[in-house]
Amino acid sequence: MEMSGMDMGGMDMGDGGMDMNMSCSSSMLWNWNIMNICPVSDQWHIKSHGAFAGTVIGVFFIVVAVETVRRFGREYDRKIVNDYRKSQADAGNVAPDVDAKGDIGPAPVLVGTGQLKPFRPTFTQQLIRSLVYFVQFSATYIVMLIAMTFNGYLLFAIFFGGGFGYLVSSWDTVGLVEDTDKSSSGCCC
Repeated sequence: MEMSGMDMGGMDMGDGGMDMNMSCSSSMLWNWNIMNICPVSDQWHIKSHGAFAGTVIGVFFIVVAVETVRRFGREYDRKIVNDYRKSQADAGNVAPDVDAKGDIGPAPVLVGTGQLKPFRPTFTQQLIRSLVYFVQFSATYIVMLIAMTFNGYLLFAIFFGGGFGYLVSSWDTVGLVEDTDKSSSGCCC
């Protein structure tokens, strides 16, 4: 069929005014690209060295923030349990083990028979716990999408951000050890 006589009605099949050298590059292989990277979407298009440096620094701090939110979740869980144990101690249900800071110690929540009593947070407490998890999960998912650029600089920003975030955010109590320091027990011997 002859199409040489067809008029395309003035349709321009051009590039839409976009410079093809400025399009996002996507590589599913390890790379060290700096320019024309779109980590999550084409709205996050890195077109300059400054934008790339800002992205690397930003990714580092996003991962640090994930670790900080994770720490906040642990602290909030401890607060919920301590508040419950204090309320039970005030009601006379358990004898509290209070440390120097006024925090209830690590003893389990007990019923008079020495059995562990199940504890369930209130709806509001669980809602706050869920919001903390939502923030943590969402940020982690975005970090995973950034990692899928396979860009070495961004991957190392994620690795170092995770390591640094863990260093500063996980410096809480790991476990319990026997206190062998007799001077802190109040005993003079």
